[in-house]
Amino acid sequence: MEIKHFSDKYGVYFEMMAPGGLYVSKAYTEITNCPPKWLIDALNLQNRHLIYFCNFGTKHLFRGKGYGRKLLQDVKKYYENCVVYLGVGSCGVLSNEQLVKFYESEGFKIIEEAKKHVSYPMMAIEL
Repeated sequence: MEIKHFSDKYGVYFEMMAPGGLYVSKAYTEITNCPPKWLIDALNLQNRHLIYFCNFGTKHLFRGKGYGRKLLQDVKKYYENCVVYLGVGSCGVLSNEQLVKFYESEGFKIIEEAKKHVSYPMMAIEL
């Protein structure tokens, strides 16, 4: 499997491709230029770039095989010395609780302060 990065003025696309060009897993990240004050305070940012991990998915045929985890690990490596955050929102067969456990297994932590501001779990990791 090959992972490719494509950037535009807003962020970076990550794609894991199978031989023959079939996509396996994709993600998109954005550099957050104006995050809400409560998020800055909650994450205690000290002149670190804040990255929003806003889209992530693995094609149905490839789920449960570790490809999504491998792509997430590539995203984390790409953003060394940054803070990456995300909102957990299931659009597939996994529940939010299962997704939270997945992200926790990769070092993300729940942002407790977010519970006062949004109705879904938010998580972050300092890289």
